[in-house]
Amino acid sequence: MKNIIFILSVVFMISACKKDGSEVIKLPFSKSEYILLKSGKGQKAKLGDFIQFSLLIKGNEGTILADKRDSASWAMEKVVEVDSNTIAVVEMLYTMKMGDSALYKLAIKPEQKSPGMEKIDTIFYFVKLERIFDEAAMKNEQEKKNAEALKKVEDAKPKAAEVEKLTSALLADFKAGKLKDKLQKTSGGVQYYVVEKGTGPKVNKNDLVGVSYHGVLEKDGKEFDGSFKRGDDLKFNVGQGQMIPGWDETMQYLNVGDKAILFLPYSTAYGEEGRPPVIPAKSNLVFYIEVNSAKPVK
Repeated sequence: MKNIIFILSVVFMISACKKDGSEVIKLPFSKSEYILLKSGKGQKAKLGDFIQFSLLIKGNEGTILADKRDSASWAMEKVVEVDSNTIAVVEMLYTMKMGDSALYKLAIKPEQKSPGMEKIDTIFYFVKLERIFDEAAMKNEQEKKNAEALKKVEDAKPKAAEVEKLTSALLADFKAGKLKDKLQKTSGGVQYYVVEKGTGPKVNKNDLVGVSYHGVLEKDGKEFDGSFKRGDDLKFNVGQGQMIPGWDETMQYLNVGDKAILFLPYSTAYGEEGRPPVIPAKSNLVFYIEVNSAKPVK
């Protein structure tokens, strides 16, 4: 049913857009075709320019493979000469004007499928060309972003230190059995404790969420990853396999604004193999997280 609904929605969208003047465009080098859904009014990029674009990639059965529609996650590509190494989606981007929206469909052969893509036969790329920079403007943009990132790291230091201290205390309480009456458990075996309840909406499958996190090994409390020190949220689509299973499942038990600590058995994290050398084999993991946003995918 999910498969049929998604395909029908794509067909309906294409049909509706054709009435508004969309067109099928053939790419000169790859001989592939794409559908220009909406024509923008901006200029076309030149060789050497940098193009920034928003992107949504979905499988034919509705799985979200990538969602880069938030301005903070827009993708970047430098315009170069098209050759035999240029994939059709990139060639498509080179032909677009700023403001153009397009759809490219890619049929997937069985031998091209990665794990988790067994049910996907076609991949849909929804792309909008957002901005174009020449080399000088790109350099200025990068310098600005670097400065902003450094400021975020500096501003985040007090919060990061507070989170590290809190996580250590909660892990100690967990090991001592002091959280026993406060813990809840998911059907997949993740134990979690909502330290502070949020007032926002419930997180649902497919939502694009923004989460701050601090991850440590349960065994010794050693930090292996975290976003608080960077001052940035981790963004992903819930329940789409973009994260480890324990995260995908537990997020759907939480609300926007929740501050929680998650205790993940290794079977819901990186399994028996782990991710050496950072995460040893059969490692149970602990995450302190703050759910900052959730947006339904349209």
